[in-house]
Amino acid sequence: MRLLLIMLALATNAVNGSEYFVATNGSSANPGTISSPLSFAKAVATNSPATSGDTIWVRDGIYLGPFTSYLSATSNAPIVVRRYLHERPIISTTNQSSAPLTIHGSNTWYWGLEISQGAGMAINRLASMANGIDTQGQGTRLINLVSHDNEEGYGFWEGASNAVMYGCVAYHNGWWSTNNGRHGHAVYTQNLNGTKLLKDCIWFDNFSFGMHAYGTAAHLNNFRVAGNVSFNNGMVTGGSAPGFFMGSEGEPIINALIETNFSYFSSADGAGFVFGYHEDGTNGDIAINASYLGRSQLQIVNPWNSIVITNCTFRVPVTPLHNRLVDTVPDIDTAAIVWNWNTYHAATTSAGFAINGVGFFTLSQWQSSKGRDLNSTLITNAPSQTDIFVRTNEYEAGRANIIVYNWGLSNVVNVDLSGLVPTRQHYVVQNVQDYFGAPVWSGVYDGGTIALPMTNLVSSPPMYWATNTEPTWPEFAVFVIEQSGQSQVRMTVTARPQ
Repeated sequence: MRLLLIMLALATNAVNGSEYFVATNGSSANPGTISSPLSFAKAVATNSPATSGDTIWVRDGIYLGPFTSYLSATSNAPIVVRRYLHERPIISTTNQSSAPLTIHGSNTWYWGLEISQGAGMAINRLASMANGIDTQGQGTRLINLVSHDNEEGYGFWEGASNAVMYGCVAYHNGWWSTNNGRHGHAVYTQNLNGTKLLKDCIWFDNFSFGMHAYGTAAHLNNFRVAGNVSFNNGMVTGGSAPGFFMGSEGEPIINALIETNFSYFSSADGAGFVFGYHEDGTNGDIAINASYLGRSQLQIVNPWNSIVITNCTFRVPVTPLHNRLVDTVPDIDTAAIVWNWNTYHAATTSAGFAINGVGFFTLSQWQSSKGRDLNSTLITNAPSQTDIFVRTNEYEAGRANIIVYNWGLSNVVNVDLSGLVPTRQHYVVQNVQDYFGAPVWSGVYDGGTIALPMTNLVSSPPMYWATNTEPTWPEFAVFVIEQSGQSQVRMTVTARPQ
């Protein structure tokens, strides 16, 4: 049940507060009109003219920082910093050691911006970099952002309590150390007070992990991770890295809800989900529900108070490299476990379940010796079906993520959008591996299905890095559909996510 209701209306019908405009040629002395815009630095400064309920529209072009935002508002009337119409504002920097955007303040929404060090300067991938965004502001929402070619795509830190990351894309983030290898994740996150929501994001082709919820002494409390897709992370630097990772050296994981997430690796059965790393004791509670792991393993490590793993799907079209779908440690036997109603689909009967990477169990042995998966299903042939998931965007009408597992290797897949996006509107569909390239489909949607190509797609390379990314098609692809040329809308918030 959605606890966040966003009512969308045309700008003339739902304007709450003032509007300010920002442009690359703006000035701190200007009033912030569309013809006399502010500078970005002024718009987000402590003496910004924007207050609760106002909107700051960011126009096209590259903004060279670094910038620090101190915008503060009330929770029921946030300040919104948003891309103007279908322009392409890019927040960048002239200093590789400073994040293009650091967020303090409170209750401000950052929406539709692109964040990239590589867009504004020649970055050195063999030296430490800065994160694209460092977020410390309470009640911050990051909405439909794109962060690429930084160190971490997003730093989503403990100070950002009750914060939301929604619909954000991260790719090609990271750098390489000649001493200790790869660095850089899609999102590096922690949480102490309140909640953290990461929902409907897309993380791929980063140098190291997708989601990296971790710290030597950091807190990992009250995370909800839902509807995200993480694929091929680590592959650009020579080997898979976890798509979803959560663990702390000094603090337990408390109350983690992981639901309806998606993972994939193109040429190795990497660790899609790794949860529980903790050196000093027992973790709290975790629930992993209705998630889909393609060519991916689930690893649950270290002791927990309780574990729920239900209604998940595992599909592996060939014999797994490490011959396991699930890997756990003995300590979890003492936890309260509900592990059931899952589907395991592998091309070989030898693929199964392990403890500490050894001692493989078949499903029947797993059921009889561990009492798990008593109502689960094992399919022992190569998957050949097409599984398509459409995740509609809660903030923008007509926008959705389309996730395609094309196990039969069809050249084209038909995606049914009936009831999911408005009809008689013009749309474009982007292949996320070529996010700013030519659309793979465009036109007026009149209902029913649209045909999306699964061959001859483009996988764009990281900036200033010699190794290209590894394509996932035709077996797997992720697309984003959105309206083109639509009227910009304003929003009224009537409830907050929990």
